Amino acid sequence: MPDLAGPIASLFPNLKAGHDHVFDRHSSPLESKSGSNPGRDRSFRRRVLSVGAFNGNVYVIGGMQPDGGVSTETAVFHPQSDTWTEGPRFPGEDMEGFGTACLSLGDRLYVSTSSGKVLCLSHDGESWERVKNLQAGRFFHRMLSMDGQHLVILGGASMKSGGFSEVEVLKINAWAPGTRGRCHLVAQQLKVTARS
Repeated sequence: MPDLAGPIASLFPNLKAGHDHVFDRHSSPLESKSGSNPGRDRSFRRRVLSVGAFNGNVYVIGGMQPDGGVSTETAVFHPQSDTWTEGPRFPGEDMEGFGTACLSLGDRLYVSTSSGKVLCLSHDGESWERVKNLQAGRFFHRMLSMDGQHLVILGGASMKSGGFSEVEVLKINAWAPGTRGRCHLVAQQLKVTARS
């Protein structure tokens, strides 16, 4: 496989496509190690996944496995102990884990799946709670925070409709009556049009 081009390659000349890379945050300047399984011990290899930082840990959510199968697993990296643990699987078929998006907002970690489910990590970190459905499922999309109280879902694609120009905005309302501490989201949809 060819070497990667562009600004990343100029910073890390030993970066090569088709190899695993781990960046050592303790090295100065930052260096990468490559090989079949470089760096920290981890029990998984996945791509097409989402990564989120939450409560001082790094969550690796969903993704495709080397055999082409899709995973709904969550792996959690604990930087303080330099260890990985297994997190909760999210509900649904394996394709739910394809091209997810995630975001830490407030005291919760949210993930949006390819079928349009919006899930929230439970307070104890042992399960995913389904809190909302997007108007349409999408993969390779992004979740952003607009003001600390809204999740913004934008971009992405669908096998049925192709690319998305619609932006969905979900208002976080964790104190809604009857939610008993569970995640609660209120949906709004905005249509974004391109200007020339």
